[in-house]
Amino acid sequence: MTQITPKLIEQTIKKCSEHMKARGLSKKTRDSYESMIRRFLFWERENWKRIEALSSEGRLEAFLSDLANDKKRPISFSTQKSYFMAVLYFYREYLGKEMGKIDAVRAQSHQRIFNLLTREQLISLFNALPASPSNYQLLARLMFGTGMRLDEAISLRVKDIRFDEGLIAVQEGKGDKSRLVDMPRTLVSDLKAQLVYARSQFDMDRSLNRLGVYMPAGLSVKYPAFATSWEWYWVFPHWQEGQDPDEGVRRRFHVYDFDVQNAFRVTRRKLQLPEYATAHMLRHCYATFYLRNLLTKIKQGGIDIPNIFDFCRDALRKKIGACFAANNGYLYSSRPGSG
Repeated sequence: MTQITPKLIEQTIKKCSEHMKARGLSKKTRDSYESMIRRFLFWERENWKRIEALSSEGRLEAFLSDLANDKKRPISFSTQKSYFMAVLYFYREYLGKEMGKIDAVRAQSHQRIFNLLTREQLISLFNALPASPSNYQLLARLMFGTGMRLDEAISLRVKDIRFDEGLIAVQEGKGDKSRLVDMPRTLVSDLKAQLVYARSQFDMDRSLNRLGVYMPAGLSVKYPAFATSWEWYWVFPHWQEGQDPDEGVRRRFHVYDFDVQNAFRVTRRKLQLPEYATAHMLRHCYATFYLRNLLTKIKQGGIDIPNIFDFCRDALRKKIGACFAANNGYLYSSRPGSG
């Protein structure tokens, strides 16, 4: 058996990262999987005598169980699930090994009630966010009005905005799933103004003969002209060029998620809002307010629905495209008098 050394582990991680890149996984997913697979491989190295005789399934089970039982570095149920998916990719996709049933100790799962801002707090937050050089005010209103995640909103392209249909296309969201969301009518004029600004940035890039925008894996090779087309330009372009981590060149990217999160952090402290007033919290606000309005309309209309929970769950899933739409926390927060 080849001795597992730190050098060998890093070489394996590098090759696995190249494999993930070739498969079209996003950089954010690659970075997350790399760190989790690295922890798994170092865990194997430290526990080799204990796990040497175990199968691949047995090692993954032992690793996940150790994570769940670790008192010094406790993890949540969702984090343990992420580790499972990362190591499963390592075995199944990279090593080409078929995996059987995994029966590991699970981290404790908690049913949470989401913390939300009031309408007055949301309005003050929207108005206080900076609108220049990047329009974080519009970005926040768009996330609240559509239920989009931060990564989905900042990566919108011009072709995704469909004014004639009143829809916005969310491409390659979480789980590599795409969906359509309703365009808030109150944001139509602001979105058109944002596209005017984006067009000015696009025209400047083309006049300076700069490299085109970042393109998904494969499309840059198959359709190289897309990178310099208006349809594929960012709705929220960054005000300056950035380094392409894959190709090592400078090109135009969308606004960065950490810049948006920092803007929320600064504004939150300025307004003395709770710590949970983050960009992702707007998605929870959208889901809860949507359900609250839906339940009110059902009550006022006297509609008889045998299973109101299933009805609301399915309605919310169509709106935000999330498997956690069935979470009781949204229904609890949507009850009259709950916020």
